[in-house]
Amino acid sequence: MKYLFREILLFSLIPLIILWVNSNHGIHSKDFNQSLVDYLIKYDSISIQVNINERGVTRERVRRDSVNLISTVVLGSSRSMLFGEPIGRVVKNYSMSGAILSDFENVYSEMKNSSVRFDTIYIEVSPWIFNSNVEERRFEDWEEQNHYDLRTLKKYLSVKYFLDNISLNKFGRVVDEDKFIRYSDGTIKYDREYRTGNSRRKILDYISKFPVYHLEGFNEINNLKEDGFVKLISELKSEGKFVFLVKHPYPPSINDSIISIYPNIEKTELILNSLEREMDVTIIGSFYPDRLGIIDSDYYDGMHLTPSGLSKLLN
Repeated sequence: MKYLFREILLFSLIPLIILWVNSNHGIHSKDFNQSLVDYLIKYDSISIQVNINERGVTRERVRRDSVNLISTVVLGSSRSMLFGEPIGRVVKNYSMSGAILSDFENVYSEMKNSSVRFDTIYIEVSPWIFNSNVEERRFEDWEEQNHYDLRTLKKYLSVKYFLDNISLNKFGRVVDEDKFIRYSDGTIKYDREYRTGNSRRKILDYISKFPVYHLEGFNEINNLKEDGFVKLISELKSEGKFVFLVKHPYPPSINDSIISIYPNIEKTELILNSLEREMDVTIIGSFYPDRLGIIDSDYYDGMHLTPSGLSKLLN
């Protein structure tokens, strides 16, 4: 009985230890983000071995950029993370994985608070831009946590997060060009295995999953609400910024199928076309890849373009 009690006590302490380490020494903490950005600025490109809080890192990068005059800014999801160094463009890229409109609003708000100076902005427009039913919540990671909601508590009890936190080699200089690389302008280079993988198989895997990424509940919306997006564009235009909206299509072999399943994508297209006329913004790209000369081999998977594919889209 004594041994049983000891084992029960031991196992009950493990979650407390994980919680304490994750909440007090986390890779999502402000101190960690500052250290990572310091290193990124110093060495221009780094290799990262753990899952970072992209929102926290991006917020720290925006704050640092208040001392520089920036010509061009990019806002987007992981679909835009090659827009910069990988295609030979000079930009500040504040794209984040899975980013939605709330992420764009967070970045722009911090840019204003930090007095970041720029004149041109490219904003990624993926088909989910007006999907108010999207379940993405990572935009909440933008704020420095000072409370324990259910989502935060779940993260702090994560074993994977704990293992990342106790890792000795969280990030460092690039020693292997075949590994995943993050550049100081905010762009990335995928690891060699991902870049050379079977894109055709990954495209088919993408369309086989339902709902399609970030399009959950999209068919339930009868009237798309573009108010938030229009407000963002209006503020940018009122400040004299040159605004480019970049439409990102899916690979040709699955694009028509996705649009037929989610007809609100066509409504999104119409809204964007009207904004181009009414708000004097420039639209690049299309939700129809055939119009751009983009083919399946221009994609790494069902949604991410290769550098050559992204160049086709932008040109």
